[in-house]
Amino acid sequence: MKMKHFGKTNFISTLFLATLTLFAVQVFADQPVVKHRQFNGTANVIIGLAGNAKISDPYDSVKKPTIFHYVATTLPHSETVTSDFVFDATTQKGHSISLRLVRPGTGVVDLVAGKIDEDLVFELTFEGKKFQLPVHWTTTQISDDFGTERGAFAVIDPSTEKARVKLVGTSRFTPPPAGKEPPPTFVIRIIAEGELSTTS
Repeated sequence: MKMKHFGKTNFISTLFLATLTLFAVQVFADQPVVKHRQFNGTANVIIGLAGNAKISDPYDSVKKPTIFHYVATTLPHSETVTSDFVFDATTQKGHSISLRLVRPGTGVVDLVAGKIDEDLVFELTFEGKKFQLPVHWTTTQISDDFGTERGAFAVIDPSTEKARVKLVGTSRFTPPPAGKEPPPTFVIRIIAEGELSTTS
């Protein structure tokens, strides 16, 4: 009888430890991973008239070097991004343009497949007016009035934690009416191409 009691107690203890271990593994797996990343490259902003947008003859455009940092908080299959992204420039036609990220973005980062998809909201200031732009920034491809633009993402090298990346996104905005005629709607394409690295 004593041996049977010992066996039962041992089984219960083993079951308890196994359950505790599984719980601990699950909790550990669900813990957020925070990484500080830096983008160093160029940003290209192209603006066209909706319905008649041409890459060869855009309404306006600007391309300039840019560096920005962002903090990525990653959980399984999702990522929240905060960034100091600010893009201030003068376009080819002499207009002042500004872009900045106004709130944390969300997305999915699959480094195995080399894919980044992020849903962001930018504040655009163009010709003295402000617009909220929801942008799906991706390394796959986008389609808009200009046509199709492909992104590109190379899987991060574990030894350097750096990769060449091309993020593409698009959105639309309509200025407020200035007279009796309805204002035109513009399409905007935002492309960032350069080196992505993990800083900490």
